[in-house]
Amino acid sequence: VYGCYWHEDGKKVDFFLDGKYVYSLNPPIDFLEPMHYRLSSNYYDWLRTETAESGGFNDSKEDRSTKFKWVRTWYLQDN
Repeated sequence: VYGCYWHEDGKKVDFFLDGKYVYSLNPPIDFLEPMHYRLSSNYYDWLRTETAESGGFNDSKEDRSTKFKWVRTWYLQDN
């Protein structure tokens, strides 16, 4: 389970894996623009294969697609 928390002031983003803090970054400009989700799974240069077949590229579209079980968002509210 991946998570991230954009701080309200837009100056910091914290990242989590399985509920545990992993890393923070401070964007070069404040991160205050409206956001949208774009879920993607890309191999880039991680994929080490010699042929399209051995990399799964000849499989059906269904077998080559990334599937997400769920996506959840929260808005923080003052108590």
